[in-house]
Parts: sequence; structure tokens; C-alpha cells
Amino acid sequence: MISRKTTVSALLLAAMSLSGCNDSAWTKPPNVVGSGIVERIQKTSTSSWVLYDVKLSDTDPSDLDNIKVSGSRIVESDIAPSIGKRVAIKCYREDPHNYCYVSSYSYEGRELDVQSK
Repeated sequence: MISRKTTVSALLLAAMSLSGCNDSAWTKPPNVVGSGIVERIQKTSTSSWVLYDVKLSDTDPSDLDNIKVSGSRIVESDIAPSIGKRVAIKCYREDPHNYCYVSSYSYEGRELDVQSK
């Protein structure tokens, strides 16, 4: 038997795809360019995707403190060495109080391939 939550989720996803509302923050061009020192990286994953929540400090712009980095093309050993270092990023954010979805992430001259598939 299919749970009610699963049915509702499936119906919402189908409706969004039919209405053309499935644009995601990952597919939009960056509207923020900045930098910050990486304080913490938390990896979230399931069997089909990986996401890194990155907490920044000493940021420019000053409200750029939480970013999301897609792990579809990078592994933890690529991003983990950036802890404690200043990173340069480009990202998309709709609201200054929300996460910024990263399209470019670099540190110490190393550019990670973070483009979401």
C-alpha cells in the first residue's frame, strides 16, 4: 500500500513539472559573487544525491553565511580541504535570508566542478 505522504508528494511533483514550475535554484545563473572563510561543512546524502551545507564567516557580502554545494560531481575529499580557508564563490539566491546555491567554488587556485547535473 502506498502511503498518503508518498501519493501527495508524487502528485505535487507531477503538477509542478506539468505547469513548468520546476525551475530550480541550481539551474539559474548566479546573482551573488563573494567570498568567505569556511567554518564548517555538513554532508547530506541519499542513494541518489549528495549535498554539502557550508557555513562561512568573514564574508563579503556580509550576509553570505550559508551556502549549498551540489555533490553531484565532487567528493568529500575535494571540498573538505577548504575548511579554514577563504573560498571564492558564485551562487544564486532569491532571498538574502536563504541559502545561496553555488555554481562556482574555488580556493587556493583550485576550482571545483560543482555544476549540478
